[in-house]
Amino acid sequence: MRKKLIRQKNNLVTKDYLDRKLDAVEVYIDHKLEPILEFMKKFEGYHEKVMNKLDWLVAKYQKFDHEYTAASERNNRIDGRLDSHEKRISVLEKKAVYKTS
Repeated sequence: MRKKLIRQKNNLVTKDYLDRKLDAVEVYIDHKLEPILEFMKKFEGYHEKVMNKLDWLVAKYQKFDHEYTAASERNNRIDGRLDSHEKRISVLEKKAVYKTS
């Protein structure tokens, strides 16, 4: 249980007493912060790994996007030529004269 502070009129704090209390508080805070600092160190390593993987993933995505754009353009050109060929073939089929024996 924590001690209650009792305020008295002439109760002055000495330098030694204050230094001891501040040292105790510093040790307590260091003890409480130690797990957080350890977690931060582990997280920095994890963060670095994640960022490296994301860099790799972004590069692969950009490469895929460029390849998809090129393939899509090729496909559009081929579709246009195919439509043109289909029209010409249908016109030629209508004009063709078949000889029967």
